Amino acid sequence: MKICLTGHSGFIGKHIFDFFKDKHSVVKINLRNIQTKKDFKNFFFLSNFEDANFIINCAANLDPKTQNDFFINQEFPKLMASYIGKNIKNCFFIQISTINVLIKDRKDCYTKSKIIAEEGLKNTRSIIVRLPLIYETQNDQIINGGNLSIFFDYLSLKLPFYPMIYPGQVYEPLTINLFLNFLNNLISKENICLKYFSLSGGIKKNTYEIFQEIASSKNKNVVKLNIHKLLPNFLIKLFLKKNGFLQQLTNIDNSNFKKNKQILS
Repeated sequence: MKICLTGHSGFIGKHIFDFFKDKHSVVKINLRNIQTKKDFKNFFFLSNFEDANFIINCAANLDPKTQNDFFINQEFPKLMASYIGKNIKNCFFIQISTINVLIKDRKDCYTKSKIIAEEGLKNTRSIIVRLPLIYETQNDQIINGGNLSIFFDYLSLKLPFYPMIYPGQVYEPLTINLFLNFLNNLISKENICLKYFSLSGGIKKNTYEIFQEIASSKNKNVVKLNIHKLLPNFLIKLFLKKNGFLQQLTNIDNSNFKKNKQILS
């Protein structure tokens, strides 16, 4: 089986490559020079996808700002899926998306770009896998990587204690191993009936609880900081429009969705 993988340098992409490289032929596709529709149509670029069984798209910018960022987040998935439908038989396009698209309070540019990408994949031979917060564990402890790396950087500072907002956002996080096993089972099926998979780890954890879990493994002291009692509402609403760490100051419930929900355990 031939799998083409975009976004292979990111947290999820690296794990997908390492997981499948000894099982299948995995081709890493670099999108750095693909900034426009004209670049996409370059034959040399598209020739990489010949005879592919699956194209897994992990490429995305979590804080899109430039024209290229938005092209990769919004337009590339539709162009790729349309190309597959016309030129590559028996090939599926797997779009790695986010459950953010199902959360009405998520108003950041990343989420909006992912919504546009999903809309562009309607009526194409594609599969959309929406991920929650995802992290790697070792011996039942969270290890550094992905979106949680900012917590590890914070804890690397030499402080007597570490203030952390409480409760923060609510998640049903998923370990990378559960996701990889799901993906392996998905591409192993002869017939794929569903188009949308909204994945969940099934156990709710808020930002403070996740941070405290990491801090405890490092014997660090954490102090609760109830930001909602300290900041006015207009600032909290402003954070809704931001990406990254600032958005954790809100109390968004990222587990509050039912559409195509699939709990992995």
